[in-house]
Amino acid sequence: MAVTRVMDGVRLALTLASAVPAAVALALAALPADGVAQTRMVVSGRAWGSDGAPVEDATVRLIPSEDTARVRTVGTDALGYFALRDVVPGTYTLEVARIGYAEHVRPVHVDSSDVELDITLPTVAVELPGVSVEAERGRLRARFEDAAGRTAYEITGTDLKAVPSLVEADPIRAVEVLPGVNTVSDFSAAFNVRGGSADQNLILLDKVPIFNPFHLGGFFSVFNADMVRRA
Repeated sequence: MAVTRVMDGVRLALTLASAVPAAVALALAALPADGVAQTRMVVSGRAWGSDGAPVEDATVRLIPSEDTARVRTVGTDALGYFALRDVVPGTYTLEVARIGYAEHVRPVHVDSSDVELDITLPTVAVELPGVSVEAERGRLRARFEDAAGRTAYEITGTDLKAVPSLVEADPIRAVEVLPGVNTVSDFSAAFNVRGGSADQNLILLDKVPIFNPFHLGGFFSVFNADMVRRA
């Protein structure tokens, strides 16, 4: 800044130089536009279970107190370690969660140094809502409720035709696949139930007794399988 003044015919010149040294001016010029650069820290730690084993794949969330900052999320490794880098100093809430463990929540204050935490997650049972299954009450269930001491098996007409047979489907041959039933021979459809003989079996066709409906050779059945709804 230059000021010129005339006094007693003598012209004086006064120059005022800046009071800021050149080195300080260069340092200020190197700073970012927003003023002072913020120092960033590291928030790290390790997650343990209540049994002393490291907790893997736990979700770690660092939530800032100010809504303007973003939420940081990271997972733990196989040894339970986690690290959140470039954290701006401030106040945060740390949340650590994993299925099968109780959620851990704690405040964290980050200042001019790194923060290292040691976190223990107690084991808790996962509560699931109840499951209700409804189904139509079947004939076997009704028979069991009426006479629980009697064993009963039922073969539908569709299942009857699915049983392997030599020539055609045979309701008598299909009985042989039930538990506790043994065939007498490959040449006869007679069967024994739990050690009894073939003539001790009672066979009913629409509640009408059929005597000795066994055939020699086992090629054709006495009953027409297409007319049998269930056995």
